[in-house]
Amino acid sequence: MRIEEYEQQVAGGTIMRPDVDMLKHCILGMNEEAGECAGIVKKSEYAGGALNLERLDEEAGDLLWYVTRFCIERGYTLADLALLNLRKLAKRHPTKYTLPEGA
Repeated sequence: MRIEEYEQQVAGGTIMRPDVDMLKHCILGMNEEAGECAGIVKKSEYAGGALNLERLDEEAGDLLWYVTRFCIERGYTLADLALLNLRKLAKRHPTKYTLPEGA
């Protein structure tokens, strides 16, 4: 699947009450899902046992959904967000990151 197809499904599949501030919902959701990922690692580290990679994948997928929806709310794509991040990284660490030609 191409990431653009995923973005289209996220954009078309969201059902929320009309009074919900979707940008805030996405920010809170990103934090919630990142926290769930951290909880999975914490349980493995401190309660013992193997890291549950399947659950970690599921929660990371939920995090991707919120990041994708955040981008949609901001009016750009995941590729746009990646480029914004790469610009910041290239400015901060010019020997490690370079921008694609024409970016």
